[in-house]
Amino acid sequence: MGSSFVEVEEKGFWMSDSLLCLWLRLLALHVQPDLDQSAPEMVARNKWLWQSESHAPGFVVADLDFVARDQNAKQKVVSAIRGLLSRLEGHVETLEPTTINLLGISGTIWSQPIETSRLIEIGNAFLDLLDGKITTGPDSTEFMPGSRK
Repeated sequence: MGSSFVEVEEKGFWMSDSLLCLWLRLLALHVQPDLDQSAPEMVARNKWLWQSESHAPGFVVADLDFVARDQNAKQKVVSAIRGLLSRLEGHVETLEPTTINLLGISGTIWSQPIETSRLIEIGNAFLDLLDGKITTGPDSTEFMPGSRK
């Protein structure tokens, strides 16, 4: 299992590719659709869907810099993250593999349930990263959201 660095302006954290693909798929599904497919949040949403569908270990790219540069897009993505977190907090304790496998994430067949608390930790890390609260670079592996059990 590979891992990828999720960053904004070279600050960020490492994540397991399988969890990152799951998170990106869920996040993409919560971004409010816009008829303007060239809007930064829609470009990011489409990239996230593609990344989560056809990831290559070690090369899953969230490309949050693209979103962070546009205040409107950033606001829409933050809103999507908060909406997803709200849904996760109201959900049961785990997402079952049969449910996760319905999301169309190729390259990974889930056989174990995923605790929603791990996804909530990832969502909060994305919010902190977009808010500039995470200052670690690619040389740090002290915090890997979603990896704690």
